[in-house]
Amino acid sequence: MTRGKYLVIRERGGRLIAEHHVQGEGNYYAAFSPDERYLGVTPGPWKVYFFETETGRLLWEYADRSEMTHFSSVAILPSLRLLFAGRSEAVLKPGQFKGSIDELNRRVIENETKDRSIYLLANGHLMRVLGPFPGEGYETQLQAPDLRISKDGKSLLVTTPRKFFIYSIITGKGQ
Repeated sequence: MTRGKYLVIRERGGRLIAEHHVQGEGNYYAAFSPDERYLGVTPGPWKVYFFETETGRLLWEYADRSEMTHFSSVAILPSLRLLFAGRSEAVLKPGQFKGSIDELNRRVIENETKDRSIYLLANGHLMRVLGPFPGEGYETQLQAPDLRISKDGKSLLVTTPRKFFIYSIITGKGQ
């Protein structure tokens, strides 16, 4: 028996391209690159998946080391196949009930958040952390900043409930 859900990638006409089992429960977050060549998906806790849409091939996946990490947004820079993931990490205080244990023996988070940041991921590896970002104003404790890449691929927009940030993306490819 497997836990999680299936991700189905279809072309615009409906033809099945690929089907993948992805670990996790609850809300899944996904985003296409501006050119629709890539798809980033996170089941929320601990994992991020990066797919090529034409073939449906899983190019890489990232699993965070912290059992208290939750991803809730993704954005893709297609020119370098980079993925930005909005991340929150929960507080774990001694003696307080913070959650339950899931089928993978990992803690299910039901608590406060101490850190909201953006992970820059490439080929399944953490390359850089942006942040931390302000935490006030979120509807739920585990929300992370929303992310968007500009159509020209030169900017990353990060929005929190009360502020927004614009980062210039320097790729080293003549920009």
